[in-house]
Amino acid sequence: MPVIKDLIKGLYRGANRHKEMTSKRGNKNFHPSRGLQRTGIKVGLRFKNVQEMIPEIVVPNLEGFTLKAYVSHKCPDTTEPPITARDIFDACVAPQVKADFKDGKFNNVNVTSESSSEGVTKQSNQSR
Repeated sequence: MPVIKDLIKGLYRGANRHKEMTSKRGNKNFHPSRGLQRTGIKVGLRFKNVQEMIPEIVVPNLEGFTLKAYVSHKCPDTTEPPITARDIFDACVAPQVKADFKDGKFNNVNVTSESSSEGVTKQSNQSR
């Protein structure tokens, strides 16, 4: 007998999910009037649609578009190693620093760069 009671209790509790969502059943952020954009105005007992209030959805023409909408899970794994901070430094900043060093813009006492390193000045440890 307790099995039947448990089944009935489970059906009763599960049936609550199918009731209409009201302000008593929703969470604190549920407001029944804030879900859809109105497409007209209420005049007396009737509702009148206003053409200017109906949202217009603009979709671009995608004929001849070669890219797909998603990346398939069957695509092969990448074989490149992960990018490190050293790789980014070597690719972006190192050529500028080497060029400035060759031009003589850096010295051992006062490290300054007038052109490429945004004018940052630092005292080196050798000057102390």
